[in-house]
Amino acid sequence: MKKKFNYFDAFVEVSKNAIELAKILLQYFEKNLEIKKDPERHASVEHARERYMEAHKIENECDKIKHDIITALNADFVTPIEREDIISLSNELDEVVDDLDAILMRMYVYNVHYVTDACVDMMRTVVKATEALYDACVEFPNFKKSKILRSLIVKVNDAEEEGDKIFIEAMHDNYSRNTDASNISEIVGIGSLLTALEKSINSCEHIADMMTGVVVKNN
Repeated sequence: MKKKFNYFDAFVEVSKNAIELAKILLQYFEKNLEIKKDPERHASVEHARERYMEAHKIENECDKIKHDIITALNADFVTPIEREDIISLSNELDEVVDDLDAILMRMYVYNVHYVTDACVDMMRTVVKATEALYDACVEFPNFKKSKILRSLIVKVNDAEEEGDKIFIEAMHDNYSRNTDASNISEIVGIGSLLTALEKSINSCEHIADMMTGVVVKNN
């Protein structure tokens, strides 16, 4: 018999890839900030583009998983949770990865040579959010009887609140800087990076909220 597709395993795999991508970005941001603080070193936006091409493989892998989910849905008569919930969870997980995938390309497009301390702080919070989401996805198959899923979901929400606080102050500081023709593209670029990072954290929270909705509907 053909092995039945496991939607929960697919969610776990995408969330695991999200962590991997977030950690790659954090490593790049921390290195970039280190170079920024060394007057004898210089960062190239070409390096951001090269790193993007490497990291983009993770996004491609997640696209394949999403395709597998849709293919399975078209074939399965019975699913472990409602089809609409599976589609929504799949789409939001894809959003997390897509937003993270675009970060390095945004640096290249906006010609941003250096990130800010706030960008690094935001990126660390993204890692927290993706790790919390992964833990929730691992536990999600047990949603009907789980005694810990709720606390795992709360960790995702906590990361989102932390991200909001960093984002608000970071955006204020970014656009409060003196602007002139030499740094306006950098300011807009940093704003774009922060916005994408905040959006990825929000997507993590949306997924956690959807999980809560599934629990409520099935109890």
